Amino acid sequence: RHRLLIRLIDLHAGTAKQKGTSGLEQRFAEGIAKVKEGFLVTTWSDHKALRYGPNLELVAEEDYPWQGWGFAHDTKRDKFLATDGSSYMMQLNAETLKLEEKKAVTCMGHEVPGMNELEYVEDFADQGSVLFGNIYMTRFVLGVDPETFKCKCFFDLEGFGAQTASEQMGFHVANGIAYLPKSKSFIVTGKNWDEMFEISLEAETSGSAAKLRKWLKGRPSGDVLMQTPRSEGITRRMRSEMRSERRSKSAGSGQLRPGK
Repeated sequence: RHRLLIRLIDLHAGTAKQKGTSGLEQRFAEGIAKVKEGFLVTTWSDHKALRYGPNLELVAEEDYPWQGWGFAHDTKRDKFLATDGSSYMMQLNAETLKLEEKKAVTCMGHEVPGMNELEYVEDFADQGSVLFGNIYMTRFVLGVDPETFKCKCFFDLEGFGAQTASEQMGFHVANGIAYLPKSKSFIVTGKNWDEMFEISLEAETSGSAAKLRKWLKGRPSGDVLMQTPRSEGITRRMRSEMRSERRSKSAGSGQLRPGK
């Protein structure tokens, strides 16, 4: 039996500052978004959204009629953006969680299913607001316009963390994105990964989107800017406590392989 919890992590020490388990008994927590009062967490299959205070104390439960996948707060428009495993992105009212709009996520003229673990960035690389999400069972992270849900950029986490055959069954997939606005870098990780990586991105002007295009199984109908994890600059590896509470984290430097 797995022990479910949510945690606040000190990125410098690599340790848990706060832990919360209330409301998670026999539940699988999926999307989480920071809100003014604390945090809002959606569950995978229980059709509930859990509101937590700033110290991860459970405040309230609300009905959430969809399967919980990705979940993020559009802070400019004060809307929640959510996915349910399909190719559709939902825009939800921030107060009531009622559905306001639903559109397909598209890239290169194709619908993109399985966008998960969403992270909203108010201003990314002078492109305005971008909503990032892992594409389930791939190493791609797609960046989409948070209003049209059309792709604007992407990056590839190939070469980060150990890759195993279980990824094809969803057990070891890349799944976890957090943006650090001060350094303009990302923390990325995956399910059951032993490490988290801090990466910075730079635009790739000479490369192509051939790998993503192949995955989408079609020809592009427009240009998509490839963002490449830098192999130099601000990078860190951090040991993860996900597998065992006895395993500590350590910060260090490491070469991060650019996606191709």
